Formats: sequence, structure tokens, C-alpha cells
Amino acid sequence: MPVNVILTSDHGMMEMQPKPETFIYTEDMFDGLSKDDYILVNNQTHAHIFIKNKDKEDAIFAQLRAKENNYKTYKKADIPEKLQFKDH
Repeated sequence: MPVNVILTSDHGMMEMQPKPETFIYTEDMFDGLSKDDYILVNNQTHAHIFIKNKDKEDAIFAQLRAKENNYKTYKKADIPEKLQFKDH
């Protein structure tokens, strides 16, 4: 299944602290979206989102972008070269 959206987080440049304001709650990110439209594979430092319903891709991406807090959302084609992840 091709990856449509990848979530990444910084996992080495910042000291981790047990402060709730720094946590990323995936259930909040996807609140209101149907699990029938996507598959989330969370690997802790990054997550892959497989879009099952292509008609919902832009809406899912827009919601993730709108809720960005302590994370960045990119479509695969738009991943910055400096992240060295675009070809994976």
C-alpha cells in the first residue's frame, strides 16, 4: 500500500520531558475522522498514514495540518530533502 502522508517528530535534538504540553495525542489529531478512511502506523518517532479512501485525502491532510502542535505534516512529495525521507 503506498504511503500518502508521513508524520515525523524530532527524536534526538531536544531533551524529552514528561510535560503533557509536549505530548502528541494521535486520537486528538484524527478526532471526527472515520477509521474506515485511513490506516495509521505509529512507529513512535514517525507515523505513516495510508489513505484508504482517496476522496478523503485532502480533508485528512487539512485536519492534520490544522492541528499541528509539536509535529509537522507533509505529503510524501513535499517532504523536505533535509529530512532524507522522501524516497522511502
